[in-house]
Amino acid sequence: MKKSLKLLLLVCVLLTMVAFIGCKKKGSMEKAGKSVDKAVKDTKDAVTDK
Repeated sequence: MKKSLKLLLLVCVLLTMVAFIGCKKKGSMEKAGKSVDKAVKDTKDAVTDK
């Protein structure tokens, strides 16, 4: 029982590490989202400056 519990814990830790490593890369949707955020901010700044 103890071996299987340790193995399960190890698998959970490894899967968590893989998930965090995979999230560090910026995907195309995240880049597009940042572009949209910048465009909205620039538009807001341009409107409030007038």
